[in-house]
Amino acid sequence: MKKVLLIVVLCVSVVFVNAQDKTTTAPQGTQKTEKMSKKAPKTTIKEAELMQPIKDNLAKDFAGYKFDKAMSMDVKGVTSYKVVITLNDQKWALTYDKDGKFVSKKEMKKPEGKKMGTKTEAPKQ
Repeated sequence: MKKVLLIVVLCVSVVFVNAQDKTTTAPQGTQKTEKMSKKAPKTTIKEAELMQPIKDNLAKDFAGYKFDKAMSMDVKGVTSYKVVITLNDQKWALTYDKDGKFVSKKEMKKPEGKKMGTKTEAPKQ
């Protein structure tokens, strides 16, 4: 009886060890490629280069805005535009589709205790 129990324990142990040993790893170069493909390529755009529908929307719905920056992004063949503006001392990230149609706006909040655009240095030791 002890021999049968010992054989069963050994077999179960072999199964567990083999199950852990069969992990697959990706080839060395593929992980970097996958991470890079998730990020959308961005192209910086000047205010004068924005599409007319975007300019019209900014003038109509965000009167008095200050242009900060803009970029176009291509994700899976779909182009969109991100425009960052300042309006009433608050930064906003505006998103437009490929035709310049307004999609969304997101308030860009300041980190607590920090002024927008200031760098913080690591403490010197």
